[in-house]
Amino acid sequence: MNTETNQPAHFDVYLTLYRSCRVLVVILITGLAVKYALVDTALIRTGHLSPSILKGDRVLLSRIQYAVPFRFIFHPRCGDPVLFMHPILKEKAGSLRIAGAPGNCIVISNGTFSNIDKPGLAFAQKRVEEVTLPPEYSPRDNMKPYRIPKPGDTVKIDTVPIRELLFFYSLIKQENPDREYSIKPVLCIDDSCTGEYFIKDFTLYSGALNRIPDSLYADWFFWDRLEAYCISKGGADKIRLTFSLHHGQTPLQQYVVKKKFYFLLSDAWCNGYDSRYFGPVIGSSIRGKIIGVLWSFAPDKAFFRGLRMRRICKII
Repeated sequence: MNTETNQPAHFDVYLTLYRSCRVLVVILITGLAVKYALVDTALIRTGHLSPSILKGDRVLLSRIQYAVPFRFIFHPRCGDPVLFMHPILKEKAGSLRIAGAPGNCIVISNGTFSNIDKPGLAFAQKRVEEVTLPPEYSPRDNMKPYRIPKPGDTVKIDTVPIRELLFFYSLIKQENPDREYSIKPVLCIDDSCTGEYFIKDFTLYSGALNRIPDSLYADWFFWDRLEAYCISKGGADKIRLTFSLHHGQTPLQQYVVKKKFYFLLSDAWCNGYDSRYFGPVIGSSIRGKIIGVLWSFAPDKAFFRGLRMRRICKII
């Protein structure tokens, strides 16, 4: 005689919690993998890629070319608009376009950019007649040929001109963020050299030469104009501005480049703050390629008035 009865299965609270947690962990890991290795979103806070990408755009990023380990397999392409972490304005993201890769030689002449190794590369640059800086000093419009260093290149720092020195200073700081590197300027007047020369009547800075703010040390354009200012005060035959790069208290004569660097440019040619001023950007700081606009709001406007309908789901 069958004495078995149908009774409900016992509800195991711990087993249910375990299974729920396991599902949540899988979802979390999958989401993080997608976010950091495949796609991500970001809010554009600058207008450096205007009119292609506007301030207030929420953009979709492709991260596969720039995430570990894919960045060792895929190579960023010149012309790609990218989001990156700024090498000088710490913890701030910027949006610019890749104009040069490791080993490329770039030049700017009368506002025209050329990548000698990528002759077909072109940017949507709009020139205007008004300029805010003298063209003979501005790296925005005129820049002598510059070769972007490749991993393994040995740079003789004590023989390079001022622009290369400042670019390499920025490069070294990006490769060694936790080490102490500094530039020491010295002004020589006739046979007397000093780092305590007081600068006055100079539009970009007033004060002692050896107390220039850190924010200006990686800006070669500042030093270029400062050198011209000093020469104008006493003549090229009497005044000379020299620099030395130090690791702690030890002067550096040469340095071996270890990482890949990229030269980034702004589409807003006359107003963009880009590699023309602060040099190449390390590849690991690039967060991803901008592939489209999800939605867009004009800054400082109400919700419905600020919504840019034509930019919703716009492919770049």
